[in-house]
Amino acid sequence: MFEAVQRTLDFSSRTSRRAFWSYFALVAAVTLICAIPQTTEPLAKALLVVIPGMVFLPLFALTARRLHDTGRSGWWSALYALPVIGTLVLLVFCARKPRHVKEWPARPIHKLGQGLVLSIAALYLSRLFWAPYWIPSGSMKPTLLAGDYLIVSLSRGEPEPGDVIVFREAETEYVFRVVAGPGDRVKMQAGTLVLNGAAVATTPQGVFEEPRGPEGPLGVFPLCQSPDPTAPCTKDQFLETLPHGRSHRVLDTFAGRLDDTPEVSVPEGYVFVLGDNRDNANDSRVPQAVGGRGFVPIEDVVGVAKLVLFSSRGALVDFTKWRWNRFWEPVV
Repeated sequence: MFEAVQRTLDFSSRTSRRAFWSYFALVAAVTLICAIPQTTEPLAKALLVVIPGMVFLPLFALTARRLHDTGRSGWWSALYALPVIGTLVLLVFCARKPRHVKEWPARPIHKLGQGLVLSIAALYLSRLFWAPYWIPSGSMKPTLLAGDYLIVSLSRGEPEPGDVIVFREAETEYVFRVVAGPGDRVKMQAGTLVLNGAAVATTPQGVFEEPRGPEGPLGVFPLCQSPDPTAPCTKDQFLETLPHGRSHRVLDTFAGRLDDTPEVSVPEGYVFVLGDNRDNANDSRVPQAVGGRGFVPIEDVVGVAKLVLFSSRGALVDFTKWRWNRFWEPVV
C-alpha cells in the first residue's frame, strides 16, 4: 500500500493483483468510515470530503498499471469518473489474470494523466477553504435564484453588512444578506430599511420579471404581483445602498406585514439578516419562535457566498433546465 502512494504519478510499469486489491480495500474502508460521522462543523465536513479524496488519488495510476498487466490501455482508469458503474467495470477488468505483455515504459502522454491527478489533488485540498451550497428557494432574488449552485468561502470572522452569508440553524443551512451588526438598531418603515435612525437609500430600478412555474431543487413557485396565471410574473426592483457604500438589488412585490417592524437592537455576537426578495423571506424580521431566523449568531455562520458556479431551474442532471446565461457569476 505504501508503494501505491509512492507511485501516485507513475502510470508506467506494472503492479500485482495483490497490491491493487489491498489498496482498493483501503480506499473503500476509508470512504465508508468518513461517510459515517454526521457533523455540521464546516471544517469537519470538509475534512470528511478531503481525506477519502486524497486517499483515492493513487488508485488512478495503480489501476492504470494493473490494466497494463491485463493488456488494456491505462486510460480505462478514467471510468472512475462514473462512480458506481465505472468502478464495477474496472474491478472486473483488474480481476483478470495478467497477460504476458512487455514492460510498459513511461510515455509523454502519461504527463496528461499526471496533470489530471495533480489538478484533482489541488481541487480536493482547496475544499478546506470553501463549501458548496444549492439555493432551495427564492428568498434572495434577484441576487440569487432558486437552483443556483454556490461556492461559499469558509469564514471564522465577523461578516460585514452587505455580505451574503450561509449559516446553520439546527440541521439546516440558510442564506441571507447581513444588513446590520452588533449594536446596530434596525427596523422596517413602509418597506424601507432603517438603520440607526436613518433610512437606507433606495433607487428605483424598474421591474423584475421572471417565468412562472416551479424552479430549483424543491420546485418552488415564484411570488408574483399579479395572481393571474396568464400575466407576467413581475416585482418592483430597487437598488439599496447601505451606509458604508455597498449596494445590492432588492425586490418589492406588495405591501406586506413585514414592511413595518418595531426597532430592535442587534445583540453582541449576532447579526441581522434580510432576504433581498423582501416579501418572500422569513429572515431576522421574524423571530425563530414563529418560523423566522431572528438574530443570527456569528458562531453559526458557515461562510460568505462568493460565486454562482452554475444554475438550474430544475434537477441538476436535467440540462434542459439549466440557465445557460448564469455561469461563474460573482455574488454581490
